Amino acid sequence: MIYLIDGMSKPITFYVLTEKYIETNKFNYDEFYKKKLNSFFENAFLMNIVMSHDKCIICNDDIPEQGATSTDGFWEWSTCLFHYVSHHNIRIPKPFEEYLIEKDFKIGKYSKESLVQFREETKQYEIDWELYEDEFECFLKNNDISYKELLNSGDDEKYLKLENEFIRSTKKKVFLSYDLTKVNYIEYS
Repeated sequence: MIYLIDGMSKPITFYVLTEKYIETNKFNYDEFYKKKLNSFFENAFLMNIVMSHDKCIICNDDIPEQGATSTDGFWEWSTCLFHYVSHHNIRIPKPFEEYLIEKDFKIGKYSKESLVQFREETKQYEIDWELYEDEFECFLKNNDISYKELLNSGDDEKYLKLENEFIRSTKKKVFLSYDLTKVNYIEYS
């Protein structure tokens, strides 16, 4: 899944592009438009770095930092969105597209202070991590898996697989540290 956050809306709005959407929503960008779009993504600020690799669901290429996010100080998005737009012409959500057109695809000057302010404004939507971890630990226990052993195993792939099962089974809506039940949530599928 690919996530985008509109940090200008109140409350903030999360957009989720599901695998089904990614596989089926291609757009015929003209060359000039796509060049501007790619330039925007290339010049964005890397907000959260996640040292991971995942495979593209379309071409099976490695996508470095699959869980990382980028920002222009007003919107934040999964960094892998750049891969899907530049290599596979995935249609970006209309509100994000309208925002980019309005800005003429330019990244404004952002300062450390503005990025901190963006993070502070979105902080109020964070999830209660203690509760989340307790619920995840109960999920593992119900499946005869020790949380402590899983953490100590260093098997990140298994951990992520189990966490995704947990999220699906509880219908939790979590992005990074955000509780999506506190925000506007729009899913493209």
